[in-house]
Amino acid sequence: DITYTICEVLNPGNCDSAIATVVVEPAVIDAVADDLSASHANGNDGISGFANVLDNDTLNGDPVIPSEVSLAPVTDGPLTVNADGTVDIAPQSDEGSYTIDYTICEVLNPGNCDTTTVTVVVEAAVMDAIDDDLSDVPVNSVEGATDVVNVLDNDTLNGDPVIPSEVSLAPVTDGPLTVNADGTVDVAAMAEPETYNIIYTVCEIFNPDNCDTATVTIVLDCLSFPENDCDGDGILNGQEELDGTDPADDCDSINGIPLPNSDCDGDGLTEEEEAMMGTDPNDPDTDGDIILDSQEVLDGSDPLDDCDSVGGYPLPDSDCDVDGLDTAAEESRGTDIYNPDTDGDGIEDGQEVFDKTDPLDGCDSRGGTPPSGSDCDIEIFSDLIGPDIDDGYLRIMNIDSFPENTVEIYNRWGVKVFETQGYDNGNNVFRGISNGRATIQANEELPTGVYYYIIKYMRGNEGLTKTGYLYINR
Repeated sequence: DITYTICEVLNPGNCDSAIATVVVEPAVIDAVADDLSASHANGNDGISGFANVLDNDTLNGDPVIPSEVSLAPVTDGPLTVNADGTVDIAPQSDEGSYTIDYTICEVLNPGNCDTTTVTVVVEAAVMDAIDDDLSDVPVNSVEGATDVVNVLDNDTLNGDPVIPSEVSLAPVTDGPLTVNADGTVDVAAMAEPETYNIIYTVCEIFNPDNCDTATVTIVLDCLSFPENDCDGDGILNGQEELDGTDPADDCDSINGIPLPNSDCDGDGLTEEEEAMMGTDPNDPDTDGDIILDSQEVLDGSDPLDDCDSVGGYPLPDSDCDVDGLDTAAEESRGTDIYNPDTDGDGIEDGQEVFDKTDPLDGCDSRGGTPPSGSDCDIEIFSDLIGPDIDDGYLRIMNIDSFPENTVEIYNRWGVKVFETQGYDNGNNVFRGISNGRATIQANEELPTGVYYYIIKYMRGNEGLTKTGYLYINR
């Protein structure tokens, strides 16, 4: 309120007083909320002066002049609103959305204040687990290895190499590979040589949900290491390389021993089975009868006996029927390689060859008996007699079947020079020597020339005669 007096100028003493009342209002102060969620703040680093809350506040409808307002500093969680209106975010802040209240007041009218909020979204630092491909540096599959690599060495947090104390890694094992909690990778010994992959996950300790996953690739190899024996044959890789053998094939070595379950000759039998049977582990057909050893086992025949097979064929020098003739000899004569007496006359084929009788003719043998039903007759084997011809005597085929016989020999003048009964192609034979008949002396060699023979024999009750010419050659 204010009192004022007015006076008349003509009469200066003529005055009157009154009171004027004026109401003065403070200017409008407006603290406007600050939603800063669109601009994420890195919680790992923290930020000073992320924003200024006064930038959008007004006094009397105009942007505030910082010197005309006051702001009491306030901190809530990771956020701080400073006296100058700037907003700070503390380092190592958990990710999330944060809100803080602040109040500004007019300096001229300290009671003229307004309160609002600031909203800030704090995000975790970027965790980047980077794949580790170690394919170019094989690991010995036999010996294995520890601390092959540390997967953390190339991983980053917030763009910088990770500090192991700031991250966590759950140990994981997959096959022969293990990633340990400290990031080191171990490889178990005696693993199959091949390429292995293992997945690991690394997380930020401060923000446990801030994680990333990567893959470790490791190649396990055996052949690249000369100290290994990759094929298990007892010969080291390095020696096999020198020998020119295959270090990956236990069947290929010098003085090595194949694995028991290998089949080096590909016959269907393992080395262990071949050892038990006595067959050759390096020959699929041990007995050479053109039937694989394993097939002979299935057939129930003997893989060590070329004479015992189903559908096979014996070796040329084998004598399967034990008749004194090998396979080649039987083939050349047409005799049965599995029948010792092909013609069934009771004389083995080999003996008939020795006797120079026909092993295919049941009617031709020495001391044999023609098979039942045979219609045998005598026959002159050769009409030539000489020291180098048919053992030097007159051989009469099948004469043994007719023991009641007589043989007479005449020279060209009709003089009997030889006569005998019971001719047998053995001890009682004509060798071109007279037995003392007529004018010829006994034991006298007959001269070269043509002779005539008469053979008389009985077939049952029937008397038969066979005649013909001979030629003695000295």
